[in-house]
This record gives sequence, structure tokens and C-alpha cells, in this order.
Amino acid sequence: AKAAGGSETSAAAIEATNRYGGKDTGGTSGVDIIASSTSAGSDAAEVAECDGSKAPIWSGSIDGEQRKSWAYEPLRLAALRTSSTTCTLCAMILYAALRVRDDISAKHNGERRGAWITFSPASRGIVDRRFEETVGGRFLAGTNMATGAFSDSPPQKREYAKKYPFASDDAVRPYLFGSWWIPHEFHPSVLPQLVGFGVRLGTSPEPEDGEGNQRNVPNDKGELQNLVTYRGTFLRLRTRFDSPFASIIPGRLISKDSSSFMAIEKIRSWLDNCDTHHICCPKDTLLPYRVVDVDTAGSRWERYLSRRAVHFCADQMYFECNMCTLAEDGSVIAPHNNLHLIALRETMPFEKHGLGSATGTSFIEGYPPFIEGDPIGLWNDGWLAVVQDYSQRDLTVNDDKLNALSGLANRLANLTGDEYLAGIWKSHIFEDLFWRVRSREEVRKQVPGGFEHSIGKTLCTPKRAANYRAPTWSWACLDDAHIDHIPLDYSRLVASLVSASTAPSGILIMRGPLLTLRKAPANYKPDPTLPLGFGIFMTAQTAGGLSYGEIFFDITSEARDECLGLFLDPSNCILLTPAPGGKYKRIGIGKFLRTEEQMKSNPMYDPDRKPALIFTPYGPVTQSDVVTSPITII
Repeated sequence: AKAAGGSETSAAAIEATNRYGGKDTGGTSGVDIIASSTSAGSDAAEVAECDGSKAPIWSGSIDGEQRKSWAYEPLRLAALRTSSTTCTLCAMILYAALRVRDDISAKHNGERRGAWITFSPASRGIVDRRFEETVGGRFLAGTNMATGAFSDSPPQKREYAKKYPFASDDAVRPYLFGSWWIPHEFHPSVLPQLVGFGVRLGTSPEPEDGEGNQRNVPNDKGELQNLVTYRGTFLRLRTRFDSPFASIIPGRLISKDSSSFMAIEKIRSWLDNCDTHHICCPKDTLLPYRVVDVDTAGSRWERYLSRRAVHFCADQMYFECNMCTLAEDGSVIAPHNNLHLIALRETMPFEKHGLGSATGTSFIEGYPPFIEGDPIGLWNDGWLAVVQDYSQRDLTVNDDKLNALSGLANRLANLTGDEYLAGIWKSHIFEDLFWRVRSREEVRKQVPGGFEHSIGKTLCTPKRAANYRAPTWSWACLDDAHIDHIPLDYSRLVASLVSASTAPSGILIMRGPLLTLRKAPANYKPDPTLPLGFGIFMTAQTAGGLSYGEIFFDITSEARDECLGLFLDPSNCILLTPAPGGKYKRIGIGKFLRTEEQMKSNPMYDPDRKPALIFTPYGPVTQSDVVTSPITII
């Protein structure tokens, strides 16, 4: 973090980023500009000053972009260009000003950079103003997700077909404003924090007088409005972690050398903080004594078993423990990928399994009211997330598939008291059983009139293990298979578990509706409003009539025109085929929609029904479907 006249231990730094109020806005560009104070180790509130300016950049008095700006005196743009050759701060301010001008030119030529239109509430004291916020950053407050080198020369100038009528360099001056992050969503007690500052070229401190903005423009009703475009802030502030400004400015200096004194002190402070405030490790735990590469298939599980880890990444260092993940730049990231969280998910209450109980009406056949929302629990840093991630990694020896997980499984079994069954846990066996092979990219897009389905590139070519490793109902029986777990409606299961074991070999005994599934007629084409389009179209004869759906075979070569479906909930089933001795083998999964008769008698939405919005069953299987006697799956 060295810059002209400064050192790595300087008190403050300013980073140029595309930033607006600490909100992630999905842009694509960003540049790091690091400058330190002229006095190494000082906490003074000035930065690399030029002859004519002192800049209290992180003073609490600097307002946001919607207010009057602070004049960067006494420079006009022409003088700023000259001063930027010797003053680091002026160089950064010039950079930001030219980036804003580029945004104005782009908009003038019809380009849209993540813009949206909103109106300021009167409570802010600003009325009759139309805001168009155009922001290009992809940075969350306090993060350093994308960076680049800073050059003293201005950014490369783009040529546009239409020239915007910018004022002369002697007619405008730079005005500075703050970028305040208000983390009320997560920390109600935390005061707003200054993450950076922006630059607006204009003739006065008022936003309306900034370049690209207009006063008294008639709207569609003939009323006069001031058009103001908010472009966000490009410069971000950083402090040392022990600076008194650290309580105001969340961004922290980053060491470019992870073996430097500054980096070692940062790691020491992380460990001290964890020892003082967390219960991750016993007090007598020794300091780390080895380095493990946690990004390879064989050693990744060391990360789950380790209570604390330091990650040396390309952008910065990260400290991870059971309670949180801390970034060197000051970011606090929610904990993930650790043994503590996995064990917590394993022992969650029964009613939170699967999708849980839902109220309301689904407007998409085959899905509960939550539609295809992101399931939590075992999917969110739980065992299912571990399996899905693990299945996508390349193993040198496929027969080590379960061995590599054995250490993690043993620790979880000791912590939870659960029974481990070849990659599946007995206490939430239904979620673990309902997996499918994602062998191709699949995209379902909602379009006018229904859904559009598209198939992308091949992701894997699954095959059965050459030597017996696990029963067919476990994902571990396959090689080169990307595994996805599909959420069930756990509040309406129609199957039940009788017993399960893996000694001496895997046996699963279950009861539930067992229906014959047959390939749909060749001319069958689902209605575009139905979410069918990735699998093989099949039919199932239920007590309520003929149901259509789609199935997915674990191995493509095992596809057939007829098989059995053991339904776990009203819509989802595992595919079975007979095996010797009256047993069955799993060959895939399927999803079926309500029958035509069921849809007519109980439509998804009926405005005449009182109340109009009610909970609608989303599958064809009902209590009228016969539950088979216990069947054995091997």
C-alpha cells in the first residue's frame, strides 16, 4: 500500500472504486488508487495535500451526493489537471472527475449503465426533483472484490459519436461528497460509515448545477422538474485497523506482502480477537504450525475440520473461524464452510427439513408457493452443500470418494449422534435420497405465455463405479457425476422409512405409493405454462387420473420406456427397476404434475373462491393412491 511520499504503515489510504452508498450494483469496472498520508504512521485527517488545498475527506461533515457538495478549493478543473502531476490526491480526484464525464458522454450516446429512476421522499427536504441514479460499481461496502493498478495518467479517453457540450476547464470546479454506508439491515445499532467520496464537476455546490444535470425541465404533465443523475463515488477511504478513524471508516489498508510485519500483525490481531470473543478454540491451543492447500480435492476437507484458517488470496488475506470470516480490507463475511455450521444444520428441527410447511397459492404447477426459491437448511452450508461441491471435483482415485469424507463424517457423527449411511444421514434421509445427476447446463426462463427451456454444454458423463462402493440409492455409487439435491415438500411426505443400513451392504426399506411410469406418446408436447422441458416425458396412472411429468436417469444408458416410481411427496419420486431376490435398484428421479381432472376441479387460481388465495396441492399423488408394502432397495 505504498504511494508517493508514504509507507506501508501510513494511517489512511484512498481507493478508487465504482461505489454508490455501499450498495452492490452489478457493474463491471473498478480501479484501485492507493495513496497514503505524507506522514508515515500519522492519523492526521489530511492526505497527500497540494499547495492550495487541505482536504478533511473523512470528516463527518461531508454530505452525500444528494446534498450540497464540498468545494475542493481553490482549484478549477484546469488547475486540477496541473496539480495532478505532483499531488496524489489531485490525481485521484481528476481520475474520478474524468470517469464521471465518461459516464455523461456514454449516456448522451444512448448507453445505459445500470440506471434506474426513483423519487426522493420529501422527508429529506428535497422536493420536485427527479433522480436518475446511474451507478457502475460491483463493490459491497468494505470489500475489495475487483482491483487494478493506478496510473498517474488520466484514464484512456473514449471517442463518442455525439459530443456532450462540457463547459471549459476554467468554468467548472470539482465538488466532493461522501458515500455513507448505512448497514441498518444487519446492524441496527451501527452508525452510518463513510466508505468513500465522489467528485462532481459543476458551477455550484448544488447537485442541479453539476455537469449532466438540468434545472426546470418540463415533465409529461408540463410541470417543471430538476433532473439530477446520481453517478456514485469512485474513491474509497481506507485506514489502519488501529486508527481512531476506524470507527467511522470501515475500509482497511491491505498489505501487498503477506510476509510483512503489517500482515503478521493483522493475523495476530485476528487470532487475539477470536481468542477473546469466540469459543472456536480452547485457550491453550497452539498457534498454527502448518500450511495446507485447501483448494484441491484431497485436502479441501481439512478446511471443514480446521477451527480457524487464514486464506492467502490474490487480492488480500482472509481469516476464517467458526463464528465469522474477516477480510483484510475490513469486510465481515457471514460464516460458511465450517464444521460448526454443518453440525448446526444437521440438528435443525424436523419441521425445517426440506421446504417446510408453506401457506399461500402456487401459480406454477408442480411447485409449492415458494416456487424454485433457494432452499436453506441443509443446502445452505449444510451437508447437501458439501456433497454438491464435492461431486464436482476431480478425484485421482475414484474409489477414495467416501474415504476422503470419512474424517468429516466421523466428526459429524460424534457431534450429532446421527447415523452415517454411505454419504447419506439417517435423520434427514429423504432430503439426502432425492438427488439427481446434473449432466448438462439447464436454463428455465419465464417468457410471455409460459416457460422457455434451453440445454447448454455437457458438465459430466456419469457412470457406475467399477467396484462396489455404495448402494444405488447413494450418490456415492457413481463416478464423474455432478450431484444436485432437489428440495421436497417435507410437510406432505407420502413415503416412510422402515429401516436403513450399510452393513454388510446397503439396504433401504421404505413404504409409499409405487406407480408404474410409462413413456409419454411421441406427439406429447407440454403446455408452455408447465415447467417441463429438461427430462424425458413420462406418464403415471394415479388414483386421480393420468399424470404427465418428466424423469431423469442417473445413467443415460439405463434409460427405458417403463419403470417404477416410489413417490416421496405428492409430486416427486425415485425411479426403481426390479433386482434379483424381489429387491429394487434406483435408476433416477422423476417429477409429475397434477392430472387434467385435478387441475379442473381445483384450479391454481379461482377469483370466485372465498378466500381467493388458498393453498393448492402441487402433485398428483393423494391419499387415495395405494401405499405399497415395504420394499427393499439395494
